Amino acid sequence: LFPYTTLFRSDVLVPAIMKEYGVDRARAESYVPLGCGEFEFDHYSFATPSGALNAVKILEIAMNGGWEPVGRHPFGPQTKGLRDCATFAEFYDIYKRHLAYYIEAQAKFEAYEYQKAGELHAFMYVSMLCDGCPESGKAIFNGGCQSYHGTLELYGVINAADSLTSINRLVFEQKLLTADQLLAILADNFTGHERERKLMQDCPKYGNDDAEADGMAVSLQRYLCQTIIDQAPKVGLQSYFAVIINNAQNTTLARWAGASPDGRKAGTPYANANNPSMGADKNGVTAMLNSLLKMPIDNNAGMVQNLRFTRELFEGSRPKVLSLIDSYFARGGAQLMVTVVGKDDLAHALENPDGYKDLIVRVGGFSARFVDLPKDVQKEIYERVTY
Repeated sequence: LFPYTTLFRSDVLVPAIMKEYGVDRARAESYVPLGCGEFEFDHYSFATPSGALNAVKILEIAMNGGWEPVGRHPFGPQTKGLRDCATFAEFYDIYKRHLAYYIEAQAKFEAYEYQKAGELHAFMYVSMLCDGCPESGKAIFNGGCQSYHGTLELYGVINAADSLTSINRLVFEQKLLTADQLLAILADNFTGHERERKLMQDCPKYGNDDAEADGMAVSLQRYLCQTIIDQAPKVGLQSYFAVIINNAQNTTLARWAGASPDGRKAGTPYANANNPSMGADKNGVTAMLNSLLKMPIDNNAGMVQNLRFTRELFEGSRPKVLSLIDSYFARGGAQLMVTVVGKDDLAHALENPDGYKDLIVRVGGFSARFVDLPKDVQKEIYERVTY
């Protein structure tokens, strides 16, 4: 088992970081991955992921015009719902309005958090290690740090993008379902609607090198990342960026979201960071990597891409696997997390936890003992595609 293999390509990342942060090459080359993979500068900046955006949950609220169906109360902007929209473009704009509402609120909280931290604590040890603090005599959150950055974690983006593709195809283009039918099917969590669910599952999905599905994912990612960037000057941060990572919140946040138009059932996990939804990539590992390569890297502060091989494949076809990884990076890949695990190890660990206490798995931006994770997180990891 090789769970800690995280690969970065700096000659791709450094120019992107220079563009994003507006820094020179020397500063960009001092980048360090923080936590699950978000970037900051060594001894110079502070960036903390103090918020998380649940893209599927917000889509659910937007489809219902600002009504939250689980708690059964109004939530966020009160707008037209899906049934009131004449075109997909109209609904997509409404969804973006809902996304912007939560992004703006979390940006304000990020700035407030820095302000209150500076008022309440000196953090002397960290301040001594931060450029600018010893020279100015100011603590890290009281004006001493050279550069304050904020980051917002994104979850469910791929499922939301696949759901938008389904809505566009089934409701607006092919008119196989009305908006009312779609909403009723989702409210029933597909019970008694197996045929309609298959229609949703059969719509193009990100991860198959499909222009339509991948284009939707890139469109949504670009909107989210740019809207987040736009908040920085409004709230007094040097920058505010999205981080597209995974720390098990693709499972925990999904517990509170209903069924989605990509065919995902209520409460079940979202896709892991930039990766396709579990089982959605049908065209093999090369097509999956082709989809990953379409995602912009110069509009966010870090992303996670996981790739898992069976030990049997890795050991039996090592040259081919390494060539595949080399090709990914040669074509502009910036980051990859590689896990190698025995074909049946995870299944055995689910059945016999006491016999697999030393089994380490890649959750997202970090690794953990498999048997210590919550059961639904274990199940999500088990169900990921393994090549």
